[in-house]
Amino acid sequence: MRIWTAAMLGLALGLAATAAEAQPKAKGRTPAPPPVTAPAAPASPAAPAAEPLGAAIPSYAAFQSDITDLQLQSVNTAEDLEAVLNRAAAQNRAAVMRGWLAYGALTAAQSPQFVAEVRKVAAHYGQARFVRGLTLDGSYAQSLAGGQDAARLALLAARADGERIYTVGERYKEMAYGLQNQRWAKQVAPQQPARVQRLRTLAADAGFRNVAPEYGPRLLPAAASVSPGSDPSQFGGRTFWDAFRTTPPVVVAQIAAPTYTIRVNSDRVGALNRMTTLAALYIVGATQDPAAQTERLLSEDSTKNCLELAQVQFYQCMSAARFRYENAFCLGEHALKDMGACIRDAGLVDTAGMSTPVAALPPAPSPTAPATQRK
Repeated sequence: MRIWTAAMLGLALGLAATAAEAQPKAKGRTPAPPPVTAPAAPASPAAPAAEPLGAAIPSYAAFQSDITDLQLQSVNTAEDLEAVLNRAAAQNRAAVMRGWLAYGALTAAQSPQFVAEVRKVAAHYGQARFVRGLTLDGSYAQSLAGGQDAARLALLAARADGERIYTVGERYKEMAYGLQNQRWAKQVAPQQPARVQRLRTLAADAGFRNVAPEYGPRLLPAAASVSPGSDPSQFGGRTFWDAFRTTPPVVVAQIAAPTYTIRVNSDRVGALNRMTTLAALYIVGATQDPAAQTERLLSEDSTKNCLELAQVQFYQCMSAARFRYENAFCLGEHALKDMGACIRDAGLVDTAGMSTPVAALPPAPSPTAPATQRK
């Protein structure tokens, strides 16, 4: 075996290099230029992120638009009944909940006193400190001056919206009794298991929904820019969804705000806290701040559980139904009335002898320190 030493290896490599240099160059051949790398294209600026409340609300608006259509739809044939079942079932409950919380927050942000106080406190303590206080104490926003009025606006909107859905549900429930006199409706509903599966699939595939582009600008009003208490057709008003798809929007005469007292349902305090907190964040332009935890605030367990239970009861009712008119009953009682009650009952109309109204929080000194800085 031949053994190479380091010196011998170095000598061999040197001789090889010398021999290579001594080789004659081919005529007309020039050394290849180094590869040219094209300069990287400048990165296009990222599109601005959508305002979280504005991104959440279209699904709720689409749901309310479906309620408008269901309110007007006539059911004279089996095909008509299948169409209304499809429309009522094709709702993503999580998306509806997010949109409803966003709608309540934007409605609460229409209280002039609340808007002025939120801006005052944020300017006094600094926005970062103010945002942290809001996210650590769910009731902090309501403790500010005007917070009670903001909460009242949100509860009144919830009451009106839920009552609207509930009333359409009553229409279909009553329709079911009338359909018992129709030959086609008192027949056995064919392939009922397949029908229930179809409705489940429609709900699972619903996902995020949107509205026609021309209606979009109506869904993100600036803080304190509309008056839902005096004009029910404006954003957050009692008849806003009835007038939503009219062009131009319906304008009504100014009327006095309702005088009855409304209180928060004890099971839905978390939803109201989220609405008023999100309203305060929106007022100071902080909903896109990671510290605001907006995505977390756009979900609330009691509302989520209520909507999911309504959906489960709808499927159970449909599974037990035998005749076509019974499907109309399930639609009215569970797909609509139960779902409407989940929204309506966030705010309960108070009467003499009932519990303390939501507006009875003790007044806070102005400006009030965020929860994180209270001594």
